Amino acid sequence: MSNRKLFCFGYYFPPSRAPEAIVSAKRTVGLRGWDVTFTAFQMGEDDQELANYANRNFHRIVRLVLPWWVRVIPKRILTRLPMLPDWLALVTKYAVRDLKSLDVSEAHVFMTCSQSHSSHLVGLEVKKSYPELPWVAHFSDPWANNPYLDRVNDRKKAKERELEAKVFHNADLLIFTSEETRAHIADNYPHHIRSKMRVLPHAFDPNMREGGGRAERTHIDENMERIVVRHIGALYGKRSPIAFFEAIASLLQEMPELINEISFEFIGPIDAEFRIALEKLGLSSRVIALFPPVSYLASLKLMQSADALLVIDAPSNENIFLPSKLIDYIGIGKPILALSSPGTTRTLVREYGGRFCEPNNVQKIVHELRIFLTELREGGQSRRMVNDDVRSRFHVDCVGKLLQSYLNEVISESTE
Repeated sequence: MSNRKLFCFGYYFPPSRAPEAIVSAKRTVGLRGWDVTFTAFQMGEDDQELANYANRNFHRIVRLVLPWWVRVIPKRILTRLPMLPDWLALVTKYAVRDLKSLDVSEAHVFMTCSQSHSSHLVGLEVKKSYPELPWVAHFSDPWANNPYLDRVNDRKKAKERELEAKVFHNADLLIFTSEETRAHIADNYPHHIRSKMRVLPHAFDPNMREGGGRAERTHIDENMERIVVRHIGALYGKRSPIAFFEAIASLLQEMPELINEISFEFIGPIDAEFRIALEKLGLSSRVIALFPPVSYLASLKLMQSADALLVIDAPSNENIFLPSKLIDYIGIGKPILALSSPGTTRTLVREYGGRFCEPNNVQKIVHELRIFLTELREGGQSRRMVNDDVRSRFHVDCVGKLLQSYLNEVISESTE
């Protein structure tokens, strides 16, 4: 029996090092009995190690070329253009043209992936041309109802909702990364739309850690035996580490011996205001150290060589987002401390066995740090801080089986 064919379109896929490229690869790599073709534009910086991974694991990868007039416009200008839902809507017609030339209609299922949400406008046009082709729309983040996007323009907000509704009505299946996201969006739609919504979490692939990156500790005191807690990823805007920095300063007054025992390392871009706040606190770089971004595969190695890992989310009434980084942390299998409001991250970290608290409450952070660091210092406690049953749910094979069930479901419904 020949394999079924899944044809995916998104704006990012390896060798691009964009976060959406990486999660798109891990989302589909666990499919068994399917030939996966992924079509994406050539954008941003490439990563040869990610290219090797994708070439080993996917049936076909097609890189589309942006029109010349788009390539010559600086990205800082493109991102400011008043296009909805994003500037990539400029190239929708080119993507549709190229997909038709690649025989997308021969697939068993067509799937569009966002970010960026304009990928689903491509899906709309493909569905219009091939109405019998089952179409799955996958959303890494909410679209029109994203609580972290400040859209003050009512006209723009209304247009975003209109585009989203058009996609939701025409797609055969809608996939989100967490139950909280699904519920948040479902509140705005009638039953016949809600019945098409499914949840597929991000995945981790242990095979990605086999090559690439360096695993040694990065701290200035690398020859000392210190407990290293790492945060991997960008800190900007509402995702602020300032309360955490203040909590560390407070904890050091209570437990000054920690200065020689524990280091917190932040690897990735960090806003200037956060750096300034850290300098004002006068904390030693032996305790908190900032490092530049590294490649994705190198970041996996740094997670692996840490003693524990740190999550910092933006504060909110309810956190509906599932950070892909958190799934990588869980895949590594190290203790986790999450500064996150009630919702997706906190629920999962609790199941996993980690510690958590509000991201902007200094006193609560100090309390949780005290417990977390005591457990790490005792050494033998760390295995009780990790639930391997929870971890297995996010393995690419497990996520691939779930995606396969959704694809089979949409095929069955299309043939009824």
